[in-house]
Amino acid sequence: MPRRKTGSSNRRGQRIIARPLEHPAEEGEPWIFGWGAHLSRRERDTLMRRAVMVGAGFVAALIAGILLYAYLNEYVIQARATVARVGDTTIRASEYSTELGTELAHRVFLTRQVQQILPKLVSEEVDTPANLSNGASRLLSQQEQQLQFLPSYTLEQMIEAIIVRQEAAARGFTYTDTEREEATAAYLHAVSETEVRSQIVALIPPPPSEILEVTPLTADDEIRQSDVLLMRAMIAATATAALTPTPIPPTPTPTPVPVTPTPLVPTPTPALDARVEAYLAATGMTREIFDQRVQDAWWRQRLEEETVAAVPTSSAQVHARHILLTNEEDAALAKERLDAGEDFAELAAEMSLDPGTKDSGGDLGWFPKGVMTPTFEDAAFALEPGQVSDLIQSPFGFHIIEVLEKADDVPLEPHALSQLQLRAFSTFLANRKGELNVERLLTQEIATWAQRHMPPLPEVQ
Repeated sequence: MPRRKTGSSNRRGQRIIARPLEHPAEEGEPWIFGWGAHLSRRERDTLMRRAVMVGAGFVAALIAGILLYAYLNEYVIQARATVARVGDTTIRASEYSTELGTELAHRVFLTRQVQQILPKLVSEEVDTPANLSNGASRLLSQQEQQLQFLPSYTLEQMIEAIIVRQEAAARGFTYTDTEREEATAAYLHAVSETEVRSQIVALIPPPPSEILEVTPLTADDEIRQSDVLLMRAMIAATATAALTPTPIPPTPTPTPVPVTPTPLVPTPTPALDARVEAYLAATGMTREIFDQRVQDAWWRQRLEEETVAAVPTSSAQVHARHILLTNEEDAALAKERLDAGEDFAELAAEMSLDPGTKDSGGDLGWFPKGVMTPTFEDAAFALEPGQVSDLIQSPFGFHIIEVLEKADDVPLEPHALSQLQLRAFSTFLANRKGELNVERLLTQEIATWAQRHMPPLPEVQ
């Protein structure tokens, strides 16, 4: 009797032996699902090794691709990211990172200056050690506050530098060798030991015996100074987002108040070059970047001087008086009494909380646009002579305004002219930014990248 065959055969008649999958097929026997029946075990092992090698190669290529993308993203893509647009000019992240590092090095240099100069002042007995330490601490505190917003401040300075260069080219500004020396001397003077010493001494509080009784500002003075105080406060706040990865505050619209230009005194070239080299060594700044910063500062100063000089000495003004009260109920009562026919000057003398004007019937004198708070100013210029306003709210309280006179061309009072001159350059820059459709595209991601790629700070000598 023939022996019964086990298993089954394929269409070609080849015998397939059924066996558990964990046992390897013997040579000449087909593989899984009949594949590889024509291959020897050695050939199948070779194919397996090749498959493993191909898979390993694919994984290696994938890892290499990921690493390559990470490299390109870190050093090429993000470096070319747009931080801001000023008209047709684009500020790239790489440029911003360099400028951020340069500005930080400059600030660190100033801090080290204070730390080095303080012992000299103490040894020279310029003042008591406690007072000198107090003055130095105040100056260091100011510098620390400015560092908190360094990223956004730096970007704003780059935007304004582009505007200044464009305007300088349009106006035909020159930059001769003599002007370059004067500009360099002025730049170095602002960071010199002499200047830092004077800043420390200026911040020393006066002795108690010399502290004079402070006369409160009149509401008139407060209103006229309010915009200036706000802009001065903005200097501390616009200095740019913290250097640690924290959310970047919105870029402030107001521009820092321009500083009165320092008189420029030419310095002999050899001595000047030595001072420049010392500054470059202390800050790690390149000569190219230094020269550009000096030129930008020079043209900015010229542009500021021309802008201030163009402020007219006369303008449209109103002559008004007001009653100032701190709460709306009292102001409403005063308005009712005026509507009932009471005299404005007498009521001002009785109820107004402005000590500087109440005795003169609330008279503010003549003032132009641009020196009062916006709500007060808009209300005053909207009135005709003899008209009295409704309640006008300002940061100082509630006002009732009466316009006495209006004129299209009145000479400016000295304090009003000074206010307008102080605002002129800031207003000019703000207007140019609007005309150029400035876009600020600084994100936390770009700011963090820029901090990673800043030029290294020089070591303390």
